[in-house]
Amino acid sequence: MTYFWWIDVDPGADTIPLGVTRTTLSDEFGFVLQAGTDIAIGDSGFGLTIDAKRYFVDTTARWYSGDALAIETRHQLDPWVLSAGASYRF
Repeated sequence: MTYFWWIDVDPGADTIPLGVTRTTLSDEFGFVLQAGTDIAIGDSGFGLTIDAKRYFVDTTARWYSGDALAIETRHQLDPWVLSAGASYRF
């Protein structure tokens, strides 16, 4: 389970000439798949960590011209997030 919380969404450069003054994205719960592992490097306590996540979240985007809603669309977001790092166990 995941929660996408959009903090600050500004109108894009392509929408401003169309009169868009404000853009919002709906905060939503979604589903996430995750897999990863920690790999020890010798007996010194050092290691590597790798992780992959795939998110499945829907959001509603709204573009406003002044106080009037101009466009509302629904979007399916499904990004991959890959990460790697170093670790030390003490």
